[in-house]
Order: sequence, then structure tokens, then C-alpha cells
Amino acid sequence: MIRIRLLLVAASLLTVACAPTPLVRLAGDPPQAEPLTQPYKDLHPAADGVRRFVRACETGQWEMAWDGLSKQTRLALSVRARPAGARGIDLLRPLPADADPGLRQLHVGDALQRFALPGAKEFNVPEEVWPVEQRYDGRRLEAAVAVKDAAGASRQVVVAFEDAGWRIHNPKLEGPGAGDAP
Repeated sequence: MIRIRLLLVAASLLTVACAPTPLVRLAGDPPQAEPLTQPYKDLHPAADGVRRFVRACETGQWEMAWDGLSKQTRLALSVRARPAGARGIDLLRPLPADADPGLRQLHVGDALQRFALPGAKEFNVPEEVWPVEQRYDGRRLEAAVAVKDAAGASRQVVVAFEDAGWRIHNPKLEGPGAGDAP
């Protein structure tokens, strides 16, 4: 009898202790951290990869945005930047007014415009990428994420699963303003 009571007490304590904790911003958080601490429920991980890239670009966190690109996309940017003696990540960042003309010619323009959609608010994956009952078998997983902004403009963004996360996959650097790509 005592065992049953102990089990019931332990189960009730575990239930209370394992309740989800609410997401609370810290008192010293800067205002630009607010979009990064908003809860996103029922967002597919592929769509979340695009959302993280968009938020990183909007807040000027270029290393985080660089990490949100696939390896092939990063390689394409690095190869494109090499003639100007720059790094691939330098092509994502906004150019300063006194930038080298060679770098200015190779720059991809607005990173959000090229790889996602400026001011994106909605991120959806129209179809399931991989059946839940199947295990990942080593093939490259890609998905199309529908991105829509507040004005209603939309775009499809291709993401690839690599390094345990979904990253924007655009190795040809295609997108608005891509006519100048070498």
C-alpha cells in the first residue's frame, strides 16, 4: 500500500515538475533580440530554418545568416568573392560607401532579397518532406518553403537538410537581381 502511495506522489510531482516553462525575456535583453525570443508553435523545422535566416539578416547578425546557408551556397559565395580578395560572408553584409569597386561588382545585393524575402512574416512547408515512419537513409533532403510578407508578396525558398539543420540552398545564387551573377 505504501509503495502505491509513493508511486502516486512521485507521478504527481513529476507531472508538476515537467510542465512546460513559459518563454520569458530577460530584463537586459536588447530590443533587437525580441524577434528571436518569440515562440513559434507548429512551425516545420524547414520553415524555421528560413525564419532564422530572415531574422538574422534583419538584425545584422551576419555570422548567423552565413550559418543559415547550405555548404554549397557558402562555397558559391566564397568562390565569387575570391577575385576581390574577400570572404563569402562579405558578400552578404551591406557594402560600406567606400567599398572596393571589385567587391561592389561581385556583391549579391540585399541578402534577404536574394535568398529569402524582405519582411517575411509567414513560413509554410506545403508538403511533408519525409515520411515520419521512415528513417533518414543518407539521401539529400530538400524542401520548398513558401515565404510570404505582410504585403502579400510570396516566394518559394529551397532548403536542404545538412549538419542537423535546415539551411537555405541556392548554390547558383539565383533570385531578384541575380542577372549580374558571373
